[in-house]
Order: sequence, then structure tokens, then C-alpha cells
Amino acid sequence: MIAEPVPPRFESLLLQVQGGIGRLSLNRPHKLNALSPQAMQEIIAASRWLAALPELRVLLLGGEGRAFCAGFDLDAMRGGTAPKTRDDADLGRLMMEAFEAIPAITLAMVQGHCIGGGLLLFLAVFKSGLNRKFSEKRLKFPIVACALGGLLVVFYLDPVTQIALAPFAFVALAYGMYRIQRVQSYLLGFLFVVGYATVVALHYWEQQNEALLRLELMHLLALGAAIPAFLFLIAKVQLLHHILHRASRKIKNIQEDAQRDTLLGCFNRRYIVAALEEQRQVADETGIPLCLAVIDLDHFKRINDELGHLGGDEVLRHFARVAQENVRAGDIFGRYGGEEFLLIFPATSLLPALNTCERIRAQVEAHAWKGLLRGKVTVSIGVTQYVPGESVLEFFSRADTATYLAKEGGRNQVVVEEPTRKGDPSVTVEPIPDEEDDLEPEATLPSPLEPERRFASSRG
Repeated sequence: MIAEPVPPRFESLLLQVQGGIGRLSLNRPHKLNALSPQAMQEIIAASRWLAALPELRVLLLGGEGRAFCAGFDLDAMRGGTAPKTRDDADLGRLMMEAFEAIPAITLAMVQGHCIGGGLLLFLAVFKSGLNRKFSEKRLKFPIVACALGGLLVVFYLDPVTQIALAPFAFVALAYGMYRIQRVQSYLLGFLFVVGYATVVALHYWEQQNEALLRLELMHLLALGAAIPAFLFLIAKVQLLHHILHRASRKIKNIQEDAQRDTLLGCFNRRYIVAALEEQRQVADETGIPLCLAVIDLDHFKRINDELGHLGGDEVLRHFARVAQENVRAGDIFGRYGGEEFLLIFPATSLLPALNTCERIRAQVEAHAWKGLLRGKVTVSIGVTQYVPGESVLEFFSRADTATYLAKEGGRNQVVVEEPTRKGDPSVTVEPIPDEEDDLEPEATLPSPLEPERRFASSRG
């Protein structure tokens, strides 16, 4: 019998998993489950934990008490204002990204209030649900045709409604402007005018009312002139939309190319350095943990000597693909230079970061290199956690030093530097289980940090 996974405990959430079905409930009923920064951080942590469960099939999202979520907790925000600051916005974005990364089918059980932050969660559920699978764009034409036909039926049954309801014909045509071809739009417009002329003829044949006939003929002439002009305008809007869409796609491709390493396909140095600075600011402003890993291929000069630079490039491509296949959603992986890579872990403490790094190390060691090399390709990895208030250079230097220690210690291993700051009890780092064989002697670095604890993962 397989034991059920034991979920972590949270102050603002209730998390249960049983039989492949998970239940995540907002647990702040006294606040109508309004989202505080702590609650959003816990949702990020819970989402990452749920995303790592292969047996999870369905996730139910709800709220305790009489409300699903009454938006953001303004009292818990800085200064009691709405979440318009950078930190709250970034935290909300991270929450959305983490929740959307859950592969299981997600259902929201909404009751009572669902505003503000509650809508963010509901939107995340909606984006990750089955609605995308059942969306059918080809239904646009039948929907517009049925709407116009329904208007004609109402005009025939109640002539008084013509003036009031006629503008809805333009609404129906505009509804399908991005999904209906130009020829189809003109066809629908022509059929609507012909249908309305038929309604006018039927009214006169049944009632012989010349006053009604004159009124309806004036209305028919107005529609006959306005609908073609409206359809012509729609065609111009469609053309402008397509032009802007193509231009936007080209700009996006250019931006992506500027952010990517042309050889490996991962992020390049410019992007990864900018992302590290951005995540450092988010960590300073929100207090959420941040980790960084520096990855270096072992004996890469030997690889270049044996295979040449083209062969070395091929090894780098294989490594980048293996690494990107083993990082989590939300992690940021990029090439820093040469055979050195950076892996940023937003909203992640040391232990999950260490697990990911060890998984990458093991996968690289076990990778089949197709007989290109005499020996296996391995990597040395140094990982550390950010200390609030330190610079990017201090943060990077500590991770880089850990990588150097991994190489000095025999390569093909992960070394963790666990920092603490003197006299700052607010800095806490999730402890990593110690093993006497893994603990290395302490050493000091030329930084304002205390002597650090170093841990090296066991090699496979």
C-alpha cells in the first residue's frame, strides 16, 4: 500500500492530498479569505509542492467560511493601500505563475465574494482548466447567423421592437469580426438586409398598413446603407489588426532572440544578469527566499582538445537541453559565459534548490554522450541563498566560490554555502540535514558575512 504524501502546514492555507485528489483551501475566514503577502507566499510554496506530485490528478481550490476570496487584505499591505506597489504586483505575478504550473486539472469552488486577488486565483484556474480544450473558433459564424436570424424573428413578431433592437445587428456582426472572413461578413450582412425586406413585405401583406410600411421602408433603407459601411469599417479594422499582430509577433521574436543564446537556446548573459538583479529586488521588497546556483562543466578544456570547438559546442548544447529538462517551472536558466551557467530559483529556499541541482548533476552524469568522449561529462555546482540587503556581486561571488570548492573537492558534486549575517536575527535559512561525512571545514570569505556552513551532496 502506497502511503499518501504528507503536505506541508501553512497558517493561511489548508492543504490535503488523498487518492490523487488534492484540496487547497484559503483559510482566513475572519478576513473573508482576503490575500495577504504571507498568504500569497504560502500559495507559491504550496503550488510548487503540488506541481512536484506525479500522482496528483485533480486539484480543488476553495475557501473556508462564507467567501471564496474578498480580494487583497489592504490592512496587511504596506500603508494600507491597494496592491499597486512593485512588490505586491511581483508577488501576485509569482503566485499566478506558480499556480498555473500545476499540471493537474484544477477546479475552483467559488462561493460568496470573489473579487481582486480572488479573481487572480480564479483566472489562474480558468487558464489552466479544460476551457481551452473545448473552445471552438469555427462556431463564430453559426453564432452570428443565429443572432441575426433571431432578431428578424423578433422584428416579425413585434414590429415595435425594430428601432430598439436594430443596433444589436451591428453588435452581432462586430462579435465575429476577428474570426469571420470578410466574404462571410458581407454575406451575413446581405442576408440580414434581405431578411428584413422579407419581414417588411410580410407585415404589409398581413396588415395592409401603409404608415407602418413607410416607417419600415425608411428603416430598411437606413440599414441597407449603414450595414455595408459598417462591414467596410470592420474589414479595415481586421486588416489593421492583422498588421499589428504580425508586427507584434516580429517584435516578440526579436526580443526573444535578444534574450536567448543563439547556440544553446537558453537565456543569454545579458538576460540572466538582469533577471538576477530583478529577483534580488523582489526578494528585498517581499522577503521571499531566493537561491542561485552556478554550474560549471568539468574538464571542458579537455573536451575541446579531444573534440575540437565544434564538438565542444555540441556538448554544451546537450548539457543545456538536459539542464532545461530538469529545472522547475519558474526557475531561470541561462549561460553566463563559456561553460559556466546560472540557475536562479525565485521563491525557493535552499533545500528545494539543492534537490534540483542534484537532479541536474545526476542526469548529466548519466547522459549518453554517443561515444564522442572517452569519459563521461560531469558538472560542478555551487548553490547559495540570498541574504536580504546584500549586493548581486556578493550573492554571485558566494555561489561562485561554492562552485570552486566543488571543483577543488573532486568535481561532479553540489556544494551548498549556507550564509548567516552577524547580529541579524531576521535572516533565516532553511536548514539542510547534516551528515558527518558531508560536512566540510568552515572557511571565511572576504565579505561582511560570518563564516559559512558548507555542504556537499554525495556523488552518484
